[in-house]
Amino acid sequence: MELFDNIHRENVAYFAGTVYNNPKFTSMDQFHRDLRKITHIKRNMNKFDNVMEYETHVSITRKIINHIITYINIFGHYDGLRILFSLMEHRFWGKLKSLLEYIYGVDLPIIIHGVNNEDIIMEHIEYDEYFKGIIDNEMERGSFDVRIKRSDF
Repeated sequence: MELFDNIHRENVAYFAGTVYNNPKFTSMDQFHRDLRKITHIKRNMNKFDNVMEYETHVSITRKIINHIITYINIFGHYDGLRILFSLMEHRFWGKLKSLLEYIYGVDLPIIIHGVNNEDIIMEHIEYDEYFKGIIDNEMERGSFDVRIKRSDF
């Protein structure tokens, strides 16, 4: 068994350090700030759940997309997903799946192995239908733009 066959809260920072790829890296503080971007994602998902206005939902969704893209660009396509799922509460997985399908399209892995002692099977995660509807509506309007490094695929 390899050291990082399973990542969880106790070893995720060590794992993240092995896959970290930020060309603007200047210090360990930068690494820790990048790893903590997950808190921005979670905070915005909480905020999304606590506001009622559609336009505010769209704005929050854009922020979450930008944070996730940054996260994946820095930690890698597959490894970034492992880190996201290991640190993200289950209640946010439906939103996360909706966003990841939007960002990755057909390149989204079907199974994400070794996260908190389980393999995450994407088809077993239920969408957050309202959240997915916002993404679909804004895609049709052309107001969302994806900038993920495709070289990771």
